[in-house]
Amino acid sequence: MLEGHTTLGHLAIHTSTIRLGLLVGGVTWRHPGVLTRIVTTLDVISDGRRSSAST
Repeated sequence: MLEGHTTLGHLAIHTSTIRLGLLVGGVTWRHPGVLTRIVTTLDVISDGRRSSAST
């Protein structure tokens, strides 16, 4: 099983139009600061195409 944010990072590099987001994330596995940094990095790599499940 692949980790979700890593997979989205790969998709962000190889696509340019799809919106990227996870329905479920393992938020209890990582320190909140590390998770914030991962999600912010993904948002920068994808040029703002990362979306949260609530939007």
